[in-house]
Amino acid sequence: MIPAERSLLRRILGSWSGWPLLAVVLVVAVLNALPLLLIEYPPFQDFGAHVQLLDAAAREGDPAYAYSQYVRPFDPLPLRPGTLSIFIAKALSPLMGGWGSGRLLLFLYGVLLPLSLFAVARAFGRSGWQALLACPLVYSRLLDQGFLDFLIGMPLLFAALAATGQLVHRRAFSWRWALALFGTLAALFLAHGLAFAFSAGLVAAVLVLRTRRPRDLVRFVPLLIVLVPFAIWMHKFLAGARGAGATHFFPPFRNSLRTFHDEALGMFHARLDERAEPGREARA
Repeated sequence: MIPAERSLLRRILGSWSGWPLLAVVLVVAVLNALPLLLIEYPPFQDFGAHVQLLDAAAREGDPAYAYSQYVRPFDPLPLRPGTLSIFIAKALSPLMGGWGSGRLLLFLYGVLLPLSLFAVARAFGRSGWQALLACPLVYSRLLDQGFLDFLIGMPLLFAALAATGQLVHRRAFSWRWALALFGTLAALFLAHGLAFAFSAGLVAAVLVLRTRRPRDLVRFVPLLIVLVPFAIWMHKFLAGARGAGATHFFPPFRNSLRTFHDEALGMFHARLDERAEPGREARA
């Protein structure tokens, strides 16, 4: 027997679906991410370096700044990971510098992460209320470390998974969702190589598990197209990583097993509260 209170709650939550539920998730996601936009100096480890790079790209060629003496001009080709944020900064350069675009990207990450998980839940027939559970995960260790490119890749990762779910749950091939999958994977490739590798594995697994007929193989086309530039970039990356620096990117497998548990759990715990408390005491 289900308690009456739980049954009533289930009926109430179940009555909210579609656009009304999406509006609820959007409002909660925006309120949850507002500190990322309002805080004056985000205390994230690598964020300052990202802002400096974005500002150099946004003010490229401006004689009022000396970036040209120290930073090479941005070359969009060949397409490679780590450049999506630079493309966005250059597009926003008439409106703001790197400081503004960096904080805007942080805010968009905080809003789009729950929304992307809402899309995943709906694509696989689950309740969209589960997306609210992603709000606390916005303030994870990845944010604490300020990995901006990986952060903006996380919503794209889940968006690609949602597009895959929509694609495989249709009997006929859908060009709309195939293009959506291609677009999210392409943007994710430009955002961060490791995030793209994670997403490609998840997308490939879903496609394989849902392949029933030979004609279903056409669903792999969007993934295969984006895998081509990724393979070219990965080959160059591995060639450059050989030598003394290789152990930094590829530590021994035994060391990875030894530290995996602590590192994995650490991703869900940031020290932002420990940083905030001394600041609040100092202001008091």
